[in-house]
Amino acid sequence: MPATTNKSRRKRIGDALAAVGSFMIRLLCVPKCVLCGDPLADDGEICPECAKIWKTARLRRCPVCARTARACSCRPMNMDRSLDTLTEDNRSVSSLVFYPKRDPDAEQQFPELAVRRVIGCLKRSPDRSAEIMAARELAECVLRLLIDAGEKPEEWCITYPPRRASERRKYGFDQAKGLARRISRYSGLKFENCFLRHGGEMQKTLNSMERRENAEHIYTLKGGCVPKGKKYIIADDVITTGATVSALAGLLKEAGALKVYPVSVARTKTKKRRVRRAEPSRRPWFIYRESDK
Repeated sequence: MPATTNKSRRKRIGDALAAVGSFMIRLLCVPKCVLCGDPLADDGEICPECAKIWKTARLRRCPVCARTARACSCRPMNMDRSLDTLTEDNRSVSSLVFYPKRDPDAEQQFPELAVRRVIGCLKRSPDRSAEIMAARELAECVLRLLIDAGEKPEEWCITYPPRRASERRKYGFDQAKGLARRISRYSGLKFENCFLRHGGEMQKTLNSMERRENAEHIYTLKGGCVPKGKKYIIADDVITTGATVSALAGLLKEAGALKVYPVSVARTKTKKRRVRRAEPSRRPWFIYRESDK
């Protein structure tokens, strides 16, 4: 038997064992609030006090377009313009919240800490309460988006960017896959496993240019996937520069997909850029000419 077959079989067994262990932990855990960790008295994933903090985080606005993350019209720096926009304001991605950048000199407020907590639980916690909460809210967001755009939800499929195999075995699950499956369950969109990931670096360890190059080389369409004539929602936990969803959208479009639109739990906030007004001779990127004096 070829070595590659044995290797892929060992990976599948390892993934299965990790998934079983994760399920047993979730089964035995006492239901706790996603944010504060206190035991929950009622059904749900979040206590009433933390629900107010999460609502405040969802109402935070972009410093550029002054809209919430769900309606923000700013385009991430590496997001391909071939991606479809379903709204009149050319919104390129819809998210629940803005992901705060870590600033050791600034005091973190409760809404920012709440967002970090939810994303951390999505990525690493065997308790999938954060996944359930985020998927429910994203499903509502997706349905509202499609209906407002005049689209029929039954014509759309939902897919996801696969996690690195080493991370999947380490934590026992693929957070984007679980998120997409739950959104499919809550919204009625058909779930499709469209992509394979082949190694590559972790996107969070790379800069914007490296993210784009890395994403373009590590994903391929899965055998048997036929995107021709279909419409896709790509669901992810965090969209930073848009490089990953752009690479996946490119594969789907090349294979004949009609429309592709990304959604995520969180997205990074666009910086408000200041205009430099230095003298021409003091601009290192500026070609100084006598006519500029």
